[in-house]
Amino acid sequence: MTPVLLLISGFIAFAATLLLVRVVCNYALRKGMVDRPDGERKLHPCAVPNIGGLAIFGGFGVGLLALQVGLLYTGATLSLPHWAFFAGAFAILATGLCDDIKGLGFKSKFFIQLIIAYGLLFAGYRIDVSFLPFVGETAFDQALYSVPLTLMWIVGAMNAFNLIDGLDGLASGLAAIAAGFFIFIFAVSGSPIGLVAIAVLLIGVFLGFLAYNFPPAKIFLGDSGSLLAGYLLAVLALEGTSTMSPSMAFLVPVLVLGVPLVDTSVCMLRRILEGRSPFHPDHDHIHHRLSAITSERNATLILYAVATWFGLAAVLILRFPPGIGYIIGGVTIASAVLGVRSLGYVSIQEAMSLRKYVSPAFSERFLRASSGEFSGAVGDSGPSNAGPYDARVEADDLIVKSGDGQPLVHSSSAVHTIHVNPLPDRDTKESIKD
Repeated sequence: MTPVLLLISGFIAFAATLLLVRVVCNYALRKGMVDRPDGERKLHPCAVPNIGGLAIFGGFGVGLLALQVGLLYTGATLSLPHWAFFAGAFAILATGLCDDIKGLGFKSKFFIQLIIAYGLLFAGYRIDVSFLPFVGETAFDQALYSVPLTLMWIVGAMNAFNLIDGLDGLASGLAAIAAGFFIFIFAVSGSPIGLVAIAVLLIGVFLGFLAYNFPPAKIFLGDSGSLLAGYLLAVLALEGTSTMSPSMAFLVPVLVLGVPLVDTSVCMLRRILEGRSPFHPDHDHIHHRLSAITSERNATLILYAVATWFGLAAVLILRFPPGIGYIIGGVTIASAVLGVRSLGYVSIQEAMSLRKYVSPAFSERFLRASSGEFSGAVGDSGPSNAGPYDARVEADDLIVKSGDGQPLVHSSSAVHTIHVNPLPDRDTKESIKD
């Protein structure tokens, strides 16, 4: 009876989310709670409701209520997550809504996220680091590594889904895929059936939302929805993998949430190497580079396929002996690195070398141009008329520096074409042509 009850509850969550999305859309349009295009980073054609987190949370709540009613009717029992799981979900929803409606600074959001994650630590949610060879056996040694890793996991996953929410349907689709794999992983690893039930509700909710979020989107997740999605999946993974060996409990969730985690890691590392804040927004995520090669819809579908591949790797790791599992994980991670490099992201060594010569003001425009997506006020150097490392830039943005930081060129002409020879000639970093 329990599997039938789970399916019914998941379908109710799906149907409730479908209904609530329409309600939330109408309310947001009346109240002006919309994301308006700005011609720069927000390129959607019209204003779109951006408080999708309300529909996500509401659909999840209705599904959970249906599950509880079913349990009372059938007399079955399930062990659901700790109450702190649900309290944290409400807190992160409220935080995201405040940002969607009134706007919150990054520091304020980050501080609240840390408080929520720290509260979960007190509730017993923690990464087991006993498999790491350099960690001692005492409680202090364990906490020394477990506490920061747990905080990093929860806060990192929330922000990873927030950052990857740059294409219609991308974040919600990835969340649905992750929830689907968690259902199977929890079932085969002996996790409590209550955690499987939560994953079933989540896939129903995310699929219901995706029906209106897939391109062209009629509603956006907003910070309320993307942060909530990352939170629910990250914390569910912590509890659902507790029955696995510590090494598998660490590796499996990372693979299941691999696409947003890889995108965030690449994005922040790139910004740091360019001499900018890792939290400075730009238009050079993995999904942006894919969109420059193909359409946004195809880019979304490609990342769905990659997420499915990551999830299958996580399942295979559990089904094979540990040695083979580590090989599968290593091959998957190595393939992801090669995939990222194929999109034109320079290596760390190349990025550090370029950073010595090009000012930070120019670096963002240059890297956008290298991916074929640069479009500025003075012209367009798209892929049809420019090589992979050509860019047209305004003179105010161009300061080419020597290794000791002294300006070599600061021309007053209006527009320049910059060409960088990336590999054959490492001594000549720029050739400047009027």
